[in-house]
Amino acid sequence: MRDLLVKQKVSLSNQLRGLLLELGYPIAQGDTPLIRAIPEILEDAENSLTSSFRFSIDLLFQRFKETIEEAKAD
Repeated sequence: MRDLLVKQKVSLSNQLRGLLLELGYPIAQGDTPLIRAIPEILEDAENSLTSSFRFSIDLLFQRFKETIEEAKAD
């Protein structure tokens, strides 16, 4: 089960990085840079992200964090 959760976590992190990179937000590899960068990007009212895009990124990010916790508990 843990292997599946780790694969899901990697997939979610790659999706998040890819989507944000397309809009000019490169994020270094690893969980910590992603966990630090996404809240800052979502909270920045000055950037060009639409509310629907912010919502989608937030959903993916919440699932990413849940998957990390599930993998730790397994």
